[in-house]
Amino acid sequence: MHDRIAADYLGRLSALAVRSLGRVLAQGYLVNSRTTSATIWPGHKPVLVAPPALDRSRFIVEPVRPEVTAPVRRVVMVGRISPWKGQHVFLEAFEQVFADTDVEAYVVGGALFGEREYEAELHRTASAGRCAGRIHFTGHLDDVRHHQLSADVLVHASVVPEPFGLVVSEGMAAGCAVIATTPGGPAEVITDGRDGLLVPCGDVDAMVAALQELKADPELAQRLRTAGQRSVRRYDATVQAAWVQPWLHAVAHRVAPARPATSWSDVAIP
Repeated sequence: MHDRIAADYLGRLSALAVRSLGRVLAQGYLVNSRTTSATIWPGHKPVLVAPPALDRSRFIVEPVRPEVTAPVRRVVMVGRISPWKGQHVFLEAFEQVFADTDVEAYVVGGALFGEREYEAELHRTASAGRCAGRIHFTGHLDDVRHHQLSADVLVHASVVPEPFGLVVSEGMAAGCAVIATTPGGPAEVITDGRDGLLVPCGDVDAMVAALQELKADPELAQRLRTAGQRSVRRYDATVQAAWVQPWLHAVAHRVAPARPATSWSDVAIP
């Protein structure tokens, strides 16, 4: 399960249908976060939390991002353009913090599923504000690594709880200082103040405060980047495979999986 099975995410009838089918058809549930796990109806069937794996080698480039403090120059938000993803929150906060600077923002992603009007409204907001000319929209991209690797700060701004938020762990792997929203999957990835910053969903003022903090404190931003790259080692595909394989083997052979000795959040960082 890679999505929260909840009415505010899938719709009431779809959520009910998926939960019911799982009760009938599934032998076990492999879920991407505790946030997702809380929305299913597993009954007595086994459940394992295993977040999406990272191929961290895709985020290692030369020259390596320097371990020096520097002012924020580029802020990026990556994701499908949709009201629940919160691009409007990001743009409003960016305008308040960086209006009198030359910092650039990149909104990476395109609109799908009939959300073109929201995308158009974002463009109108950006062009009418004080940061006009410094907010860039890339449209849909098949590979967003260039923008992650070239950014100083990556913002995740969902206004409802995100099931996991792969862009959060990818941004950390790419060496960005990451701001993400809570509750939801990102709060299971980030320890606030240690390897990223967490703000409440839909809270523009909190997003402003987080951006302002990184703008004013380059040393904090660098500490978050360094700690974030270390934290996401636990999401490496080799670590994930060792975590998931015994569970899958047990479920496939219809035997009770051994209960993991630790929760996913306590998995040792290699």
